[in-house]
Amino acid sequence: MDEYISKEQFYKMAHISKSNALRLIQTGLVPAIDTGKPTNRYLIKLSDVEFYLHDRDEHPDKYGRIQNELIQCVPSKYKKTVAKKIRIYATRLWKDVPSLLTIEEASALIGYSPRLILSWTRTKGLKRLEPSNQIFIAKKHLLEFIESKDFHERKRKSRQHLDLIRSAGV
Repeated sequence: MDEYISKEQFYKMAHISKSNALRLIQTGLVPAIDTGKPTNRYLIKLSDVEFYLHDRDEHPDKYGRIQNELIQCVPSKYKKTVAKKIRIYATRLWKDVPSLLTIEEASALIGYSPRLILSWTRTKGLKRLEPSNQIFIAKKHLLEFIESKDFHERKRKSRQHLDLIRSAGV
């Protein structure tokens, strides 16, 4: 007979936050039964918890936050030469990327949420195109933006942003 535990017992047993436990359940990485109740909503098989704990040790990347993970950085002073190197590297890296991107495609390239990118089109000078009811970003405008002071001096950088910096040899 299977034993079940609650989400609260799960996060305490796994030494993770409540929100991380919920994310694991909602993404299906940890199978759970949704009872629909306001309290103790999720029931998780003890055997699934044991599998998760073992698998997490073997494959930590599988369970970590990858997309839109922001990393606190000490902002360096903006240097145009450094920003230009990053842009040149990104130009080569994205040579096969279409010249017109949806917000979601731009998000995937630079690792920031579509909502933040949309905000940058209103407040930070990232140019957008609206030929129809959909918003697009031209690749050349995205490349111009990653060379800007606003992009360079972000305190919380995405993994893709940091990878651009490292890979550009900066």
